[in-house]
Amino acid sequence: MPALNFKPQFVDPIREGRKKHTIRSNRKVPIKVGDQLFLYCGLRQKGAYRILPKPSTCNLVERISIEDLEELGYRITINGYVLAPDECEQLARADGFDSFAQMIKFWEGRLPFEGNIIHWR
Repeated sequence: MPALNFKPQFVDPIREGRKKHTIRSNRKVPIKVGDQLFLYCGLRQKGAYRILPKPSTCNLVERISIEDLEELGYRITINGYVLAPDECEQLARADGFDSFAQMIKFWEGRLPFEGNIIHWR
């Protein structure tokens, strides 16, 4: 039963059902479909709390890479498929950001990135 920690900015989108996935680095013990996920804010800190009262069930895990191609822009690949600009915007909004530009700002200094998108219901 994996526990996932989220920054405070993602609490409301998760509770409102607007954010139903998270982008994470590869784990020693990978999350798999069917796992019960416990979503927290402030994990390992005083005042930590569960975002949702019940655990969520992982229903999909996808491979993702995010690359800064400098003057060419950013490339996001999910399971080998390169996202078009409008799909990047949709991904950003589904991940709790107001725009793709805001999502990229969040990732500054951590690119290139390879990991997983963990979906839940």
